[in-house]
Amino acid sequence: MFKKGNTPWNKGTKGLSKPNSGSFKQGMLPTRLGPEEHLINGERICRKCGERKAIDKFVKDKTCVYGRSYTCKRCFANYALLRYRANYVKKGRVKLTDKQRRDNRKEVCKNYRQKPEVKLKERERVRQHAEQARESISDSYVRAVLNARFGYKSYDITDDMVDLQKEWIKTRRLVRRINKTLKKEI
Repeated sequence: MFKKGNTPWNKGTKGLSKPNSGSFKQGMLPTRLGPEEHLINGERICRKCGERKAIDKFVKDKTCVYGRSYTCKRCFANYALLRYRANYVKKGRVKLTDKQRRDNRKEVCKNYRQKPEVKLKERERVRQHAEQARESISDSYVRAVLNARFGYKSYDITDDMVDLQKEWIKTRRLVRRINKTLKKEI
């Protein structure tokens, strides 16, 4: 994505020289410190800004000496912000939190379901699904009914018994439907 030394967060930092006897020239940042310069009186020098700061002002990092990074928290935050802007904002993408995504999805679903044509389609789809479920009677369901009502074991149930039970269930359902329509007419 970026060439080395040409990223937005480190422009103009090419050609840094090593510190001369522990002091830094204006605008020069340290590249490497000797072991004796890592921690002096509980303070460390930031490699980005060059300021001497307390050790607790540095980012925790187990891989570094004394368990703290070589860059201070402020410089690291600036780096992270610039990197975020370079990767997401410039490309038109914005990171959303999980809560924001859930809220957006709820809003989209709510608006979608409130449309009258969608409500009608959804009701029709549910009604058709229910009708198909009522009309289709599986063999496993019928075998379970025969087992529950009459105590037949699965090896005792023949295919003729399953067919007869299916017809009986269909006629019973038809009678119920007729009775409901008759009650509505009265």
